[in-house]
Amino acid sequence: MTGEQIRSLNKRPYRLGRRAEQQSQTRGRIVAATCALYIDIGPGRTTVSEVARRAGVERLTVYRHFPDEAALTSACLAAALAANPRPDPAAWSTLSTPAARLRTALGRIYVHYGSAGELLAAVVHDAPQVAALVGPAEEHQAWLRSVAAGLAAAWPDRVRDRPAVRALLALTLEIQTWRTLRAAGLTDTGAAELMASAVLAAAA
Repeated sequence: MTGEQIRSLNKRPYRLGRRAEQQSQTRGRIVAATCALYIDIGPGRTTVSEVARRAGVERLTVYRHFPDEAALTSACLAAALAANPRPDPAAWSTLSTPAARLRTALGRIYVHYGSAGELLAAVVHDAPQVAALVGPAEEHQAWLRSVAAGLAAAWPDRVRDRPAVRALLALTLEIQTWRTLRAAGLTDTGAAELMASAVLAAAA
């Protein structure tokens, strides 16, 4: 092996590393552009051409990284949840009273919505028109039902079986409820306390 061949081998890992880094950065710009467009104009109106324009790449580059809409949507939502993880129900499931569980849960969920709620709201809203969003929207709703069931379990049967309690719990956890309260000028903390008080009044 010649000296030139050895030098070429020594350079190759660096070149490959730099190329991989550039590809990762490009992928990140595409995902960020997709998430921003979902919030700004909605997933149903987001096109690959617009994603490419906002990310500063060619349409073909988008397709190299994401072969279809489902892959692009999945990457966007995965990035959003990685940056803003859902609250862990373990944080409130062991608290001693229903009121403490409810206030802690709503406080943490509404803070989560403050970071990721606009994107999640866009996904839930456009899911009936965009096939790639059906699975993520259903998964989010399943998580909400699980949280509601866990919170309801803190009360005895005679309380949690009341239609008003079940309805208010479901309403309280919805993204649209949080958006309405924020639009009315409430903070995440204020919104959580208002809805917790409503549920607790129905349970009293």
